[in-house]
Amino acid sequence: MSEFEVQIWGARGSIPLYHPDHQRAGCNTICVSVRINGHISILDAGTGIVRLGDAIAGEAPQDMDLFLSHYHYDHVLGLNFFPPLRSARTHLTVHGGTAHTGEGPQAILSKLFSQPFCPNELDSHPGRLTFESFATGDRIALKGGARLIPYRLNHPSVAYGFRIEYRNRVFVFAPDFELGDAQGDAAMADMLRDADLAVLDTMFTPAEITEYRGYGHSSWQDVARICAASRVASWRLFHHAPALTDSALDAIEAELRREFPDSGAAREGDLYVL
Repeated sequence: MSEFEVQIWGARGSIPLYHPDHQRAGCNTICVSVRINGHISILDAGTGIVRLGDAIAGEAPQDMDLFLSHYHYDHVLGLNFFPPLRSARTHLTVHGGTAHTGEGPQAILSKLFSQPFCPNELDSHPGRLTFESFATGDRIALKGGARLIPYRLNHPSVAYGFRIEYRNRVFVFAPDFELGDAQGDAAMADMLRDADLAVLDTMFTPAEITEYRGYGHSSWQDVARICAASRVASWRLFHHAPALTDSALDAIEAELRREFPDSGAAREGDLYVL
């Protein structure tokens, strides 16, 4: 096992959607695991977190951190169905920002996972949940010796991106953002600076982006430009639109690689070693 591993468990945006033409990219919504010296930190809790939980079920005891970029459904829907929470040996610390409503993650998530919207509440699990709030620019120590820095990005009702630094390596996770806002663009450029790997929101094609201004997402060409300016070594298309087929993603990836041969598309199950 490497010291620093990143794995994709859900790369689809907005809604989980099964179709034969979506299987290679994956059908689950956003979830990425980062393993530093054996310690797992989870980035977002879309439906992909269920697959992650199944994969690590044999690892015990479970003491993990979950960082939420924001509270839109596609980023939190899987939390209450995370298999390790069925075990009393599990301790999951959920970290969330407060810029959205001024409330911490426990207050916000308790509303989502409550009657009449959900039959079981967060405190109904044998596993132990604790909650921590973060703010832009915090330096958060991760188990295993890394640190995580949250950046506030341009997205409706606020979203954060995360820069994870371990020794001389950098991974960036930014699933939801729209370029074109001066403050948000400056935050993106700083977060991406000299990153070794980034997974980044590219929900819309360049042809679509003019129609969807204000939706809080970006096109791959705009993201490619800021990655080049920020000296990102390698980055991945991410937060795929629900209707995006495998063949369409393949075509976008081929076009991207003509200019950025070390980059490509994130697909469910991908494992990156930094």
